[in-house]
Amino acid sequence: MEQHVATRLKYHRLTGEVKRMEKVKRRPGRPSKTVTAPVDIYYTCQFTVTEDEAQIKKAREMESTFVLISNVSHEREASCLGLLRRYM
Repeated sequence: MEQHVATRLKYHRLTGEVKRMEKVKRRPGRPSKTVTAPVDIYYTCQFTVTEDEAQIKKAREMESTFVLISNVSHEREASCLGLLRRYM
């Protein structure tokens, strides 16, 4: 029995796997012919987190964008770069 997990996060992808494992629990000494050995059942989980580069790049571009609105005319300011330098 294997179950796969795939969950989409905002900037990452989470994938995982859950496995069912069985282990025979043997008692010390000679095994009995009439009694079967009990079985321990346990589950293991393994997960992997990977970055979604496209979403991260898009978010960085959105965060680094800003709008500078000014009422300074083009005659007073020689270029847009000059206006930006003045702003900083």
